[in-house]
Parts: sequence; structure tokens; C-alpha cells
Amino acid sequence: MNTIEFRRQPDPDASRDIVTVFIDGRSLIDLIAHYERPHAEAAGRPSAAGHYVGLDIAKVVPPSRLLLGEVDGWYCCHPGIVTLLTCTCGELGCGSVNCFIA
Repeated sequence: MNTIEFRRQPDPDASRDIVTVFIDGRSLIDLIAHYERPHAEAAGRPSAAGHYVGLDIAKVVPPSRLLLGEVDGWYCCHPGIVTLLTCTCGELGCGSVNCFIA
């Protein structure tokens, strides 16, 4: 069985805290970077692999119901579809990693 954790961490590029997803003790960013690396290298942009940041902690801590799949208009625009990571620019839709919560 897999485990999922949501860890509070400092944002390396800003003076705020973020929430990063870990699966079986490994950062979701690292897992995605591992998958993306060959594709990014083939495109001549190896540094683009895993170029994500976690979510602003203010958006996901209780009483937020975001991680339950409820629409909030920012990280969740459709019922059950939730943004877990954003591009390092912080703009939703610019390389966001989304998931479906059933």
C-alpha cells in the first residue's frame, strides 16, 4: 500500500511556506522529474524536468476543503480536479500538475 503525505516546507523562491506532496517518502516533484527528464532532454530543455513548486499553505490548510475535491476557484476549478503542483512561476495553467479526487 502506498502512503501520501503533505509536508509544510519553505518555498525556495519566496518568503512563504508551501505544502509539498510526498508519495512513499519521495517528493511528487522528484517522481515527476524522473518521468519528464528524458522528454525534456530530447527537447533540449533538461532543466524543465520537475520544474514545479508545492501549493501555498494558506490555500490548503484547514478549513480549506481543497484536498477533498471541492471547487475553490483557484486550485480547483472543476469538482474533484485539484492542482497539486504549479509551475515555479506560480501561475495556474502554466504547467500545473492536477489530479482527480474521487
